[in-house]
This record gives sequence, C-alpha cells and structure tokens, in this order.
Amino acid sequence: MVHSVTCCPIFAVTLSGSSFSVYGSAYTHQWVFQELTQSCITSADNVNHSTVRTVARLLWALRQSVLHLQEWYRAMVLACEYPQFYNRLHPATSSVKDPSGATVGFCYLRRIEPHDKVFLAFADGVDDRDRMYVVKFTPRYSAEAHRLLAAANCAPDLVYCGSPYPDFAGYTRMQMVVTEYVPSGLTMWEVARKPLRDKLREAVSLLHSQGMVHGDLRWPNVLVNREGDIRLIDFDWAGLEGVALYPDDLAEDVPWPVGAKPGALITKDHDTYWLERLFKPRERVKIPLYTLYVYHTI
Repeated sequence: MVHSVTCCPIFAVTLSGSSFSVYGSAYTHQWVFQELTQSCITSADNVNHSTVRTVARLLWALRQSVLHLQEWYRAMVLACEYPQFYNRLHPATSSVKDPSGATVGFCYLRRIEPHDKVFLAFADGVDDRDRMYVVKFTPRYSAEAHRLLAAANCAPDLVYCGSPYPDFAGYTRMQMVVTEYVPSGLTMWEVARKPLRDKLREAVSLLHSQGMVHGDLRWPNVLVNREGDIRLIDFDWAGLEGVALYPDDLAEDVPWPVGAKPGALITKDHDTYWLERLFKPRERVKIPLYTLYVYHTI
C-alpha cells in the first residue's frame, strides 16, 4: 500500500569508522540518495565542545525529522482511498511561475526513457489538457540562450527555468526547466534539405551574434515540428563564449570537435563543426520524440 501511493522517503545514516553522515532517500524507479549533512567525526581523539554540540544538534534534528516523517506516512496512507501509482514516480514540484508571473500547473505523465531527470507532463487546467510540457532537472541551463532562440521561433517556448523549490533559497543543486512539448513527425533526414539547413544556420548565427554558443548541436538536439520549423533544445551547456564550459563527465564515445574535452571552453567553431556533421546524409529512420529530446546524460 505505502509503495503504491508514495515514493517511500526515508532517512539513511551511514557509519564509516569514526564518522557518520545522514542522507535523504526516495524511491522512483530506483533508490535515489542525497547527502543532507557533512561527515561528522566522532573519534575520541578529536572530541571537543564544538564537535559535541554539532553532533548533538544533528541527532536532535534527525530525531525530530523522523517523528515528522512518521506522522506524514500515517496521514498519507490513511488519506489515500484510491492509490495513485503514478504519483510516486515523479517529482514533488507540479507548478511554476511563467515569465508573466502566472501559475502554470501540470501533472506528470511519464518519465522520458532512458533519462532519470526528464519527464513528459500535461497541463492540469480543465481548458488546457491538450497542452503538453517537458520538465527537466539539470545542474545548469542557459535560459538566456534558450529565450533568444525561442523569440526567433527557433526553440520551444521556455515556460520556466529556476529552482524547483523557489521558497528555499539555499537549494542550488539542480535547476528545473519547463518547456513546451514539440510534436515531431519528421525524420532528421529532412534537416539536410536546403530550406531547413538555412533555418538552422540562421538560428546558430543568431546565437553567435550575441556572443553565445550552444555546445551540443548533435542531431538529437535539433527537432523539426509538423510545420517544418526548426527547434533547438538542450541548452544545458550553452552560454557566453569564453565562459561556457563542457561538463566534467563529457562522454568518451562521441566524435567531439578538436579541443572539446571535459572542462574545456566551448567555441563557435565547435558549433560549426556539428552543423557540418549534421548536414551529412543519414539513414531515413523515424525516431520518436522522446528519444530526441535529451540525448546526452544530464
């Protein structure tokens, strides 16, 4: 019963020699752990008044949190007459403020396989049920680059980019990105046609004209909607040239341009490299949108 209506949140305490740490954990499609405290040293050789106070405060906070969690479980289980299995698989945040300040609410439909932090959602308003969103959680994202291309009709509308918990200013680990869902009915072979090649070059030129780079213009990050419009996605690495960097976990099995390596600066030449590769003929294969939306590991 509990497993069917909640993500089974727990506190986990790890012990390693004379140190211990406290983690928060929840079950989505697998157990996910996040460290809540730094390691506390409890060795007798290092005990002082400051250490004792720190450990005491931590244990007191843990005890209060466990009691609160017990009450939450009790109320949650008793209140659920009809288990909603899908709710436990998705993030807690289900509404954001769009650029105009209006509240945009949505319900998660499913996780976009095989990614752990990308979800498909639909608007929760009665009159907006046909509106779909892609919700993504990522350590960094260039909202400026995304909005620049969205204004030129070259990227999906960016509904929100910011903290998933705006009421908690101290949370900075992940950003939440909500964009419009782009139905894609064309094969990526269509991108090689001249009108779309020109549109794609214009989009990248616009980005470069503002001193910005994208960094990941591989074909899964270029969508074509049913009207034949180009939509660039995944602005995780985008930013100002000379500032934007490749991630430290850059995939090794990708033919990156010369100079592209973990932690290196992303250049306009790197974007040009991917444009040239993108225009090479490819096999005509239809690929569902969910395999296109986010290709690299986030």
